[in-house]
Amino acid sequence: MPSQDRLAADLDRGFDALDAGQLDVAAACVERCQRLDRRNPAVLALAAALADARGEIDDALAKYREMIVVSPDDPMPRICAARIELRDLAEPERALETVEGAFEFIDDEADLVEGVVVRSEALIALDRLDEARETLAELATSAIDEPEQAFDL
Repeated sequence: MPSQDRLAADLDRGFDALDAGQLDVAAACVERCQRLDRRNPAVLALAAALADARGEIDDALAKYREMIVVSPDDPMPRICAARIELRDLAEPERALETVEGAFEFIDDEADLVEGVVVRSEALIALDRLDEARETLAELATSAIDEPEQAFDL
């Protein structure tokens, strides 16, 4: 099997394993993928998500920051890094600065919802409630498929 096919197969297996909570399987996939292409954005994303799931905050944050450099127009690494800065490092100012950089690249509804949630939480943590309300109003026309998330918002 050509290396690009192996890479794609291991990436699929790795993300599926993460979704199923099988962190050891995902870790094995990350190792194989990194041997093939360590700087591939999808490999970085899998490695970052695995580190995040394991609670390895510093490693996850470093990988998300590396993804921002490798894929500067992808909003998700910025959103994920901001979420870690806010929730794990308790740095709402830094999180707000990080997530703001994502909005110019968002073209997907799910990314918009996640970005707005992180921005709103950071604004609430900074006691900027009027701005948080304005930010949440951006979701007025969004289709939110998850009932629990809609209720929380």
